[in-house]
Amino acid sequence: SGSRGRKNEAPSSSARGPAAAALRKKQKMEPEAMEDGDGSVPSPMHISTPTGPANADGGAASAPRVLTDADPIAVNIAVDIDGAPAHLQQGLRQIVEGHNVAYFVRPGGAVAAGAYVWRVQFARSDDVAAGTFDVRSAAGGGQQPPLVTVRYSRTIDAFRALGQVLTAARAAELTGDQALRAPEFTISEQAQFETLALMIDCSRNGVLGVKNVYAMLRNMALMGYTMLQLYTEDTYRVAGEPFFGYLRGGYSQDELRAIDDYAFALGVEVVACIQTLGHLGQMLQWPRYAGLRDTNEVILSRLPETYAFLEKLIATASAPLRSRRIHIGMDEAYGVGEGRFRTLFGAQEGTAIFVEHLGRVHEICRRHGLRPMIWSDMLFCLAAKNNALYAYYDQTNNPAEALRKVEGIPPDMDLVFWDYYHTLPEIYARKIQQHRELGCESP
Repeated sequence: SGSRGRKNEAPSSSARGPAAAALRKKQKMEPEAMEDGDGSVPSPMHISTPTGPANADGGAASAPRVLTDADPIAVNIAVDIDGAPAHLQQGLRQIVEGHNVAYFVRPGGAVAAGAYVWRVQFARSDDVAAGTFDVRSAAGGGQQPPLVTVRYSRTIDAFRALGQVLTAARAAELTGDQALRAPEFTISEQAQFETLALMIDCSRNGVLGVKNVYAMLRNMALMGYTMLQLYTEDTYRVAGEPFFGYLRGGYSQDELRAIDDYAFALGVEVVACIQTLGHLGQMLQWPRYAGLRDTNEVILSRLPETYAFLEKLIATASAPLRSRRIHIGMDEAYGVGEGRFRTLFGAQEGTAIFVEHLGRVHEICRRHGLRPMIWSDMLFCLAAKNNALYAYYDQTNNPAEALRKVEGIPPDMDLVFWDYYHTLPEIYARKIQQHRELGCESP
């Protein structure tokens, strides 16, 4: 019920599926988390109240109780929306009014019977560095409930901080009435990455409905994600191209614009994520596009008509979005240059074909004021003359030498490395270094 369109293809082993570049912010709580005597590390969230109510005889506090979904919410969070900085107000309304977390008191709503109330206010401060925030609780004056103050710099950091207040509320429920009535905690974080991105596959099975994109964005903001990419091979509507995404439930321009507006209020950048070489089999299956077909999945490069069509796709996908970045795909374009391309232009080296096509598409992006990024796997596979993923993950395979024989990749082209399997950090460190040797400083 949360998706649109019809199931038009079976999942493929080469399909990307819901993919996320989930690089989490490293937390720094006050005081520093120290190892317990048994070597375990306590929760990074510091609540300065006891872990449970004291025994009747004044002995040690009891162990935290276990909460279940049937337990009533003990804390109601009242966000001061009208008193917040103007750039936060719409996003705060979206979260408070639309989020399915019962902790928030909706404007005009009643507080749950017997629940405690925490007030939350926001203050943007030039003293707080980008990527950091500071959360402090204080007792309320007179009959006023406790006040939690969030100081921040970037919009997204304010919403990440609100997510941490939710964590503090849950922790207080586990510790007892004193922690609920008079919370005492501080929270601070330093982001370790400028970009924390989530990519949602909207090209297999169903397209995520707009309202469900909104729900995802609210969760993303509370977790501090800065970027959303909706992976759309042919699931966005293009004027004059009825067979592009035919019966696939693609997004309209108005829907993408609405998603971008909703995300902007939350401090999240929406980046178009499309395909401009491979993974275009859904489109290329129709006779309308037979002339643009190299193989069943790969569009025909070097043909002038191809680039006129790709410019239409790039302009359409980027037009409703504020971001001037765009992901143009180009991954898993196996067989590039080996279908109709070979018939028309003869046998040629794969890396040279790929880089030539990349340069042509890059020029289209430049004309539209866009900075593109691509998946990097084909650079490795073509250099090794091996379409298997082994060639991509091979630690000894470095395409820098192959690229030196051709013009190379444009200097402002960002490379995105994807990996489904490896768990050892040294493997990623080596791949990052290989990408830097290709001229991409921030893969």
